Amino acid sequence: MKYAFIKENKNTYTVKILCQVLQVSRRSFYGRLTRPEAARTLENRLLLKESEVIFYENKEVYGAPRIHKELLGRGFDCGLNRVARLMREAKLVPKTIKKFRVTTDSRNSKKPAENQLNRDFSTTRCNEKWVTDVTYIPTREGWLFLAAVLDLFSRRIVGWSMSNRLTNELSK
Repeated sequence: MKYAFIKENKNTYTVKILCQVLQVSRRSFYGRLTRPEAARTLENRLLLKESEVIFYENKEVYGAPRIHKELLGRGFDCGLNRVARLMREAKLVPKTIKKFRVTTDSRNSKKPAENQLNRDFSTTRCNEKWVTDVTYIPTREGWLFLAAVLDLFSRRIVGWSMSNRLTNELSK
């Protein structure tokens, strides 16, 4: 990375100054220009390219374990941690798949709330009619539940509550 920067900017600044600023020796910079790339670096580049192909073939949902298994199936000899590191460095982050979540009580053990508005959403003054809803937000740490209260006159949120559990206290 440092050597590539020096190579790109050596026409603007002297190699001596660039090497001093980046704290590398001029000898190592010039040695890097003449010596071939390491075999491990070439393997990593090839593994990363194949990992990207697998990642995008599978709609960006495969993580390191699945990509590692797929690479082994395609004849590549590599470890899981190596694949995970290469993916992390290339910022290949899989999408989270939303899991089905039951949100209703089908046992009918509790009577639903009465429809007091009877679909009449018109209002003439502030704080006359409020409506509420709960939404689910998937995060890496699990579900986050958000309940919001909206004033129908001003169309503004007048209250909200968040919780990591869907309980009756969320909507109070």
